[in-house]
Amino acid sequence: QISAFGDELVMLMQQGAMAEAFAQLPPVDTYKLAELQALSRRDLDASLDPLTGMTLVLKLNEINVMTPRYLQEMLSDLESDSELAAFMQSRRSVFIHVLLYAFYHHVFPGADERAWEQEFNRLCQHFFSLKMLCGLFIQGYLVLDDETIAALFAAWHRSEDVRGGDNPLLAGISLLR
Repeated sequence: QISAFGDELVMLMQQGAMAEAFAQLPPVDTYKLAELQALSRRDLDASLDPLTGMTLVLKLNEINVMTPRYLQEMLSDLESDSELAAFMQSRRSVFIHVLLYAFYHHVFPGADERAWEQEFNRLCQHFFSLKMLCGLFIQGYLVLDDETIAALFAAWHRSEDVRGGDNPLLAGISLLR
């Protein structure tokens, strides 16, 4: 029965029905704004050169003190940034490997099968945070190569601050939208 369900999901994905349904979901920026705020409060100890590290800290501090209106504006700018979209596409395999690592390290096999929604949300937080960090690097005209991505990935994991919530599945999906 589970195998049939999996086969049906694969078929729907191949036909594009899943992507179409996902695109029709309304954006829920509340969770994205909360995640940006949480990202700004993380102690990201990335192994970066001094200038890059200082620029990142200043940018995160700036986000931390932004009013909700400016934070919403920044989120919109980051999400509509064509350079970020092109960068994410050019490094697609890197991000797929990052997500696969997190997926198989934290989601499966999983310590508690009832916590799959929280683990899914954690995976989405991870992807959203890395995407926003890359966007901040691009906006700040900082060098963003595979080594820097790896340093940000490691720093994010070392400082991990997993937040739950009343609806982790909705929160996770909204971070991907």
